[in-house]
Amino acid sequence: MNYLKTGLALIFSGFLLFIILASFGLVKLGLFIIFPFAVSTSIISILPFLLIFIGFIVLFIYPFHNYENYIKNDYNDAENNYEYENNYYDNNYDDKNNYNKSKSKYSGFLLIGPVPIIFGNDRRLVYISIIIAVLIIIFYIILIFAHLL
Repeated sequence: MNYLKTGLALIFSGFLLFIILASFGLVKLGLFIIFPFAVSTSIISILPFLLIFIGFIVLFIYPFHNYENYIKNDYNDAENNYEYENNYYDNNYDDKNNYNKSKSKYSGFLLIGPVPIIFGNDRRLVYISIIIAVLIIIFYIILIFAHLL
């Protein structure tokens, strides 16, 4: 059983069922700030919630199931990978026997409401994250004022 495809299919079908029910007028969908909600008096409106909830549970189980398969297969391949790993580490030493560390650069931001939290270890990437966050905040403010007019 492919847990990843099953979980994503359940979530997608739950959202699709919400759209179908909304098109028939059985469910009213809305958005409060950034949180979606649904209002209905029909008992059938519980079905999309269940599909989405079960989909998230299946996606939660997926890494644990893969970990068990990884452990089972890892013992079989351990001897085959031993020489590859030794060659890999031997090739990454320079002439002075110092390990060559590759430095990765990262940056990102979280928007909690209109408040950005920006992080990173590269100044240039942090500036790009700031610009993107400011553009999203400006777009958010424009949407709010356009709705009020």
